[in-house]
Amino acid sequence: MSNIVYCFIDVISIGAIAYFFNVAIKKISFFKGWQKTIFYLGKVPILLGIIPVGAGVDFYSYQEFVVDIEVYDRSSLFQKKLLEDLHPLQKITICLSGSFAVFFVAAIVLNPLQASLLTLKGFEQVIRGSLDSEYAMALLKAAENTINDREFSQIFAIFLTKFLALNLLPLASFHGGFVIREIFYLLPIRTSNVSQGFMIVSICISFAIAFRWIMMLIAYSIPSTWL
Repeated sequence: MSNIVYCFIDVISIGAIAYFFNVAIKKISFFKGWQKTIFYLGKVPILLGIIPVGAGVDFYSYQEFVVDIEVYDRSSLFQKKLLEDLHPLQKITICLSGSFAVFFVAAIVLNPLQASLLTLKGFEQVIRGSLDSEYAMALLKAAENTINDREFSQIFAIFLTKFLALNLLPLASFHGGFVIREIFYLLPIRTSNVSQGFMIVSICISFAIAFRWIMMLIAYSIPSTWL
């Protein structure tokens, strides 16, 4: 449930700030798998998938903008901008707007200090849990106890902070990685090789983390009587 709400808050915030910067949006999608357009927000299609994981805002690239005459004419008419034409700091602002919105919600339910501490703790929990099976099992047990002992609103907010920490990891597939990549562009060095290497390493690490946590969740879910 928290993951679903996180996706909606994140995407809606990113879309709103992109609209504020007058950026040409290609589509907004919620969830993975087979996707179907459920409605249009102006000219932007809103897609809904069948697997409740992940969401995102897709922007037109320069190639698409030039090749697609209809998009070019419509965007020119409304004076839309391309995301890649913005300053890196503007792109970082758009990317992190969703994270700020999620943190704001968690801070209202808990309090700003507790939300900050839980988010910071989440970085260690995600990384260390993927490396240490015993520690991961202890975290899953603590999560189960939290679900049993806390009010729904607090459970909801706590899990939001954990998803926030995950999405802020400095890996290419997350918001944190996007920020790192844009910082590369601000540096007075050639960044093409660095960016490509960063992308490859990030994808490998992301898959390793996801695989380890999936295995831990499966192991934790198996009743001890089956072992």
